[in-house]
Amino acid sequence: MSEIESSFVKRGLWVDLEKSATMGSTITTDIRTGTLIAALLAVLCSLATNHLWHLITFLIHQYRADGKPSDAFSRQQQVILRTLPTPSAVVSDYIKLYFSWRGNSTRRGKFRSIVIPILAAIVTIATVLSGVFSSYVVDTTALQVLAKSSFCGPINISDESHNSVSKNYTPAVRTLAEPLAQDCYQSNSTNFARCNIYTKPRIPFHVQRTECPWPSSMCIGRDKPSVSMDSGLLDVNDAFGLNLPSNGKVQFRKKTTCAVLPLENRTTVIPATAYKGYSRPPLPEEQFLIFHFGELGGNDTWRNATFVGSLAKTNVTDGFTTRYVIGK
Repeated sequence: MSEIESSFVKRGLWVDLEKSATMGSTITTDIRTGTLIAALLAVLCSLATNHLWHLITFLIHQYRADGKPSDAFSRQQQVILRTLPTPSAVVSDYIKLYFSWRGNSTRRGKFRSIVIPILAAIVTIATVLSGVFSSYVVDTTALQVLAKSSFCGPINISDESHNSVSKNYTPAVRTLAEPLAQDCYQSNSTNFARCNIYTKPRIPFHVQRTECPWPSSMCIGRDKPSVSMDSGLLDVNDAFGLNLPSNGKVQFRKKTTCAVLPLENRTTVIPATAYKGYSRPPLPEEQFLIFHFGELGGNDTWRNATFVGSLAKTNVTDGFTTRYVIGK
């Protein structure tokens, strides 16, 4: 299922490569056009079966018209066939004809009066079913659509575009992602309509206790103090909704190991004005809490500033946690 803006949905013919070229052929259109197509298909199915039946009755009539002498019962059957009636009309007319001649016709004549109405009844049922099932060609729920947008593609984070990405793209994604995570990834999530916007709302992963991925001094605890989360190999078509052909499929795996880090001798509190390169101007008398867990590039003065957090946040959040978890 996909819920995206209509302007980003490809209209027209496309192929779902997860299926065959025939079964995967899809035409995406608006609801009004889809309703008209469903009605048109029902009419065309009825016309097609009626014309097919007319050909069948004409061939049967011509086959029976061999020029040989025949009784009145046979000639009345020929008259019915020659008028090219509908299949349901053939059934009713032959039933009436059978009861009219039931005491005066031979066994062979009665057999002839049964075979054709049975065939007509089969065509009648097929006509009804084709009209009913033609509506299933048009689907209006749980749609699979093909996204087509000039904005689709990898993000080119260069030195020039880094600030633009940090100020525009990242906050926009966070604004959408955080409420979605709170609503949909809790054990008691009930907002199912909102939570099914992705091809696969939940990707299962294996969780287990494991050894610390860093030196023992960097982890709290002794016996398998870390937690490992492994998604296993995922088909990107199935997991992320891509439409890649079978000879170009890609599998993706994400494995993360998390551990609680010790803070002793690894934190520094400085005035916000002393730290250059923060994403916003400092507040009056604001202080930053810096965590030192490894050297990073980009800031020569505070190269060993793995994380930087504002202590001003303690005034607007539930509290400031004293332990951080880092994933590798």
